[in-house]
Amino acid sequence: MWIFSKELIYNELQKIGNLISLFQKRDSNFTRESVLFLENLEHDLQKIRSPLASFASTQRGRLIACIEGRRDSSIGETTKSKIKLQSITASIVLENVECELRQAFMDFQNKIDGVREKVTQVVTVGTAMEIIPEDVGTYSEEIKRQLWQSLGQLNETKGIHAFLMVNTSAIDLFSIFEDVLDNLILSKESFPIPSSGNEHGDDVRHEPNLGVG
Repeated sequence: MWIFSKELIYNELQKIGNLISLFQKRDSNFTRESVLFLENLEHDLQKIRSPLASFASTQRGRLIACIEGRRDSSIGETTKSKIKLQSITASIVLENVECELRQAFMDFQNKIDGVREKVTQVVTVGTAMEIIPEDVGTYSEEIKRQLWQSLGQLNETKGIHAFLMVNTSAIDLFSIFEDVLDNLILSKESFPIPSSGNEHGDDVRHEPNLGVG
């Protein structure tokens, strides 16, 4: 579930920002809060089966070692204060974790963007072939799911559709499909196309053609 994972990592990055604010304020709770954050981060990353969970664990161990009296190799001998050593080590650890999380965030974003691009191709073909009704935004989730399945029956989209179904989780895929449909609706509202064949301007609702063979 790339979307969920991306949002989880985004939230963790926000927490690091809050911790850095404590460091800048020289808050006495900074080191303790950093250890707690790393512990919770490890658990959260395990939920999404991220290899970064072990990295978070290693960095937490590094900070705990400093708290227990071991000087981190990245800190020079000039720093004598125990509290200062702990704070500096915590800031270095958080910087390392932030760097890895940002990369993971971008990796998930790139995967999502890749799926969005392919889903947009499918929807564009469906729109051109009038498979997608103009009022698709009013349809239920069930109808939209049927619509997505119907788009996979088109010769022009079979390949991409099959690739997406195999390589993307159902939750992510449908969420992105809905988002692409919403953007399609918004674009039509911003640049409306005059209707044809209805000179009286009557509101004619067309049911989606879900029986594409």
